[in-house]
Amino acid sequence: MILRKIKTFFKTNKLRLLIILLHRSFLSYYIKKFLKFQHAKLVEARARLSGRLELSPTEKLTAENLKQNGFVDVTSYFSNEDMLLLESKTLDLDKKISEINNVTYHKKFWSRMTDADSDSGNVNNIINRIALNHSILKVLHHYFSAPAFMDYSIVTKSVYSGEKYQISQLWHQDKDDNEMTKLFIYINDVTDLNGPFTLLNKKSSGKIPTSFLRNHIEDDFIFKRINQSEVLNLKGKKFTAFLVDTSKCFHMGSRISTPGQFRYMLTATFITLPSIYPWQVTDKYTNVEGLPVLEKLAVNQLPN
Repeated sequence: MILRKIKTFFKTNKLRLLIILLHRSFLSYYIKKFLKFQHAKLVEARARLSGRLELSPTEKLTAENLKQNGFVDVTSYFSNEDMLLLESKTLDLDKKISEINNVTYHKKFWSRMTDADSDSGNVNNIINRIALNHSILKVLHHYFSAPAFMDYSIVTKSVYSGEKYQISQLWHQDKDDNEMTKLFIYINDVTDLNGPFTLLNKKSSGKIPTSFLRNHIEDDFIFKRINQSEVLNLKGKKFTAFLVDTSKCFHMGSRISTPGQFRYMLTATFITLPSIYPWQVTDKYTNVEGLPVLEKLAVNQLPN
């Protein structure tokens, strides 16, 4: 019975699985280049709408650090007022998520609390409003040399599971796109006890051989190729924020070592269009009227 279900899944999803495997290989870069050529009118229209952006010295330095290292601290770009609203929203979602059973994406050590948020597609939702920070979008535009598109923004809760590390608790690079960066914001204090985001910078990540057959890697494999001193453990007070190109930097997290400990985190994923995945939904947000152009481009393929 189980074997039949597995065979049926692979049969009905074989094209999707083939595309995913291709984008885990060196071919992903060339596929993205081809898609940009194929959708040149879209690429040009988005570039024309965004116009020429003038970055402040701080924004330019942030973008250059992101290019050089693959990650950069951006805590100063967010107001304390917005962070307090985010904290309040998170605590409310934590109460709601415990009352529902239809969480669409859940791991034993991690749950997506925005599944309990009926307003998650509204750009005025504090989670989306923070993710669409104008300076962050300018930094990403400079980094990508193209307007950023927000694939999703979520709030998650990581907890102690007592089990062997798995999935995103192991070292990996993300495959959401090969032109991507994620914004992370801690919503409670994060120490060694409650699963700090941990990464290797671009240079150190380049020492790790990649394979489309091996997506999540044990510590032993990593530390045979780098020194432990190269590991960056991003501990921080609540409201610490950072950008990471998770397609270039090996990373892991949510390794919570003590029962009762937990970590709240906002994650927003930004890519460039066209997406490498044909099923990508590009116009899924509401109340976009009145947004500045850069924010509109982040939530709509081609805004009016």
